Amino acid sequence: MKGAYTRHLLARPLAVEACEIAPDCYSCMRRALARADLSGPVWLDLPGLGTMKLALLPDALVVADRALGHLPMAAWTEIRALPDRGLHEPVPCQLALYHSRGARLIGAMRAAMERELNRHLAEICPVPDAGKVLAFPKHG
Repeated sequence: MKGAYTRHLLARPLAVEACEIAPDCYSCMRRALARADLSGPVWLDLPGLGTMKLALLPDALVVADRALGHLPMAAWTEIRALPDRGLHEPVPCQLALYHSRGARLIGAMRAAMERELNRHLAEICPVPDAGKVLAFPKHG
């Protein structure tokens, strides 16, 4: 799907609740967006979840179903990362569920989302010589 994605803003959610995004997931999301062309969302496949895809947006994470015309299943919105937030602290947000399957699949969605964000980052910015330890030079 090309261009801006706004279906999560136009559809009425079945349920909305306060939740948190794990700090490592939020960090991966911000890094992926910083390296992306923001003419539209970054779409990532979610293996194990059929035709669902993850849309990374500057203000939201949306899991949408391609088979249903990119209908949102769940969206993490109103992400409130305070400037003085520690890197180890979760980020408060709102979780909106748009489909009856959304509540049952939320755990699988989160796990797949974190796995794919890490895979995507490793693909777009590989770490050279990962795991290599350099010794300090000896003086005198």
